[in-house]
Amino acid sequence: MGIIRKRKVILYARVPSSTQKDELVNQVKYLEEQVKEYDQVISDIGSGLNMKRKGFLKLLRMILNNEVSRVVVAYPDRLVRLRNLRGSVQSTQLRNSSTKPEGQNTRTGDD
Repeated sequence: MGIIRKRKVILYARVPSSTQKDELVNQVKYLEEQVKEYDQVISDIGSGLNMKRKGFLKLLRMILNNEVSRVVVAYPDRLVRLRNLRGSVQSTQLRNSSTKPEGQNTRTGDD
């Protein structure tokens, strides 16, 4: 018998540029308020089309090593902008018409 490791619940937040650091803080705060039991927060600054983001690669390695039970994002496009990859990693969308992170506007698809 091997050691049984608890798989983690990961909160993931991303913004496309460093000028939006305040929005990143708001995303993390929102996720932490919505998900009471989580193990780790991973965040990135960079385009959702960039598959070499440091946090994204760390998350992907953890998933491939079977260390993650669930990834929670405020918006599905925060994880990745490519539709075919979005469906391959289960995410939970916490969007609610009455509660969404401050500073979040309708997405234009430019990040």
